[in-house]
Amino acid sequence: MTKLAAAENDVNTDGIADLRRKLCGNGYWHIPVLDKGPRISGWARKRIKADQVDGYLRNHADHLRTGILCGNDLVAIDIDAPTQAACDRLTARLIEIPTASNAPRRTGRAPRCLFLFRAAEPGKKGITSEFMVDGAKHQVEILRDGQQFVAFGDHVETGKPYTWANGSPLDIKPADLPAITNDEIAAFLSDAEAILAGLGERVKEKPKTKRAPAGDSFWQRVNAAALASRDRWVTALFPGAQYQPGTGAWRVSSKELGRQLQEDISIHSDGVQDFGREQGATPIELVKEFGGAPTAKAAADWLCERMGIAPTELGWQQCQAVAIITGRTALPKPANDDIRSSTSRRSDGDSFTPEACGGLMAGISRWILDTSRRKSPEFAVMSAIAFMSVFYGRRVIGPTTCGVNLYLAGIAGPGFGKEAPLQRLVKLLQDTDMAFLVGAGEVSSASAIEKILRRKPVVVMPWDEVGDVLESINAKGNGNWASTIRKAMLELYSKSTGVWFGKETMDDERIGAPIPLPVVDCHRHVDTNTILRRVVG
Repeated sequence: MTKLAAAENDVNTDGIADLRRKLCGNGYWHIPVLDKGPRISGWARKRIKADQVDGYLRNHADHLRTGILCGNDLVAIDIDAPTQAACDRLTARLIEIPTASNAPRRTGRAPRCLFLFRAAEPGKKGITSEFMVDGAKHQVEILRDGQQFVAFGDHVETGKPYTWANGSPLDIKPADLPAITNDEIAAFLSDAEAILAGLGERVKEKPKTKRAPAGDSFWQRVNAAALASRDRWVTALFPGAQYQPGTGAWRVSSKELGRQLQEDISIHSDGVQDFGREQGATPIELVKEFGGAPTAKAAADWLCERMGIAPTELGWQQCQAVAIITGRTALPKPANDDIRSSTSRRSDGDSFTPEACGGLMAGISRWILDTSRRKSPEFAVMSAIAFMSVFYGRRVIGPTTCGVNLYLAGIAGPGFGKEAPLQRLVKLLQDTDMAFLVGAGEVSSASAIEKILRRKPVVVMPWDEVGDVLESINAKGNGNWASTIRKAMLELYSKSTGVWFGKETMDDERIGAPIPLPVVDCHRHVDTNTILRRVVG
């Protein structure tokens, strides 16, 4: 039996550090715990190594308890039964599993207990309903990937140390734990439900708060259809993706993504989880980042093609061009529709024409217009400006010592031809062997921007439908990581001739050097309908 005494008014931090290092040596992933759970951002995917133990102990000095992370190879069965009779019945049923009698048993507030096993195969989390037995709530839970249990330290309610019988993680390695199969777990969980139902009354579920209906846009329909038809596109995008029958998810390994260990991606019917970035994603975002789609529409079209669904079936409408009122006097349309005649109807001093630009920018603008079905000189010039700013990058400054950090936003109605200039910008950089200058078409947080700039401090980010990004940035509510984009963009704007430090974290592995002279060119297009949604509500 192993105990750890760590009274909060007289803490033996050396003992805690030694214990956590021993867990690392035995092959367990531990996590510092505050009360009954950790309060460390992204804790479920933390993989703390022995040489990081002291740092985490300093940075989270109030996390005195030590939890162990479950995973595909480690499963815990938590019998949360506060009455002795119920606990005895449930434990007796569990012990009927041949290997269970040898499983390490942790006790915190008796008779409640937890049994630790080696998972014979990957599987899903599980839980029984709640039952009231002798006035107390009873429940059984199967802890797996993404969950943890407190293994060592003082119980938050009793103030006494957790205890172990049949050994503990300090003296038994994961590979030596008794194995348990998914069938055995499922049978036990079913019988546990029946045992609790016979002893007490099921707790009625509280009525769920009715949520406001989510938006029903073309993009959301594409993402929903793609999650429902994962087998039609996942392996085309990620040839090495593996299907996991136990969870129903496709898993893309860290190796295939070119990342470190434990930074893989899970694609499930409920959504996409990027464990490396500790955030969710959408199928459209995956196709843009890993498939090279230059815009969200191109990514959506690719997904629709793989699924055998026409974009129009999901609500895509190709509208006619919508005129933009610029405040100038409208002149009759010229007889021919070449570039010179179309620009001649604009008033003198209009800088958003190829002729006004001159030189290489004029050539780029004309090429964009010549290869676009819907011709927009303003958008063509914006793409040319974006190309030149990223091309010069850190090489030039203006007369006021400002660099070439540019945020270009073009606003137009549906069907105006916003996508072609963005696509031509990316193609031009690809055809001139400068594709390395192209960044993400959308980011979800300031950390994502920082990660991009650490890989390539000179970058152009062609954002289509940036109105959706702006809506996310301005959305209310806790955990809105998109709102951090605003602060990062404001900081970066004036840093093209200075140094940007990014965001400091308490994770030693993520601390990076300052980024000197970062050059970010954000070339964005937004639909006028999005603006109207924001204004009209």
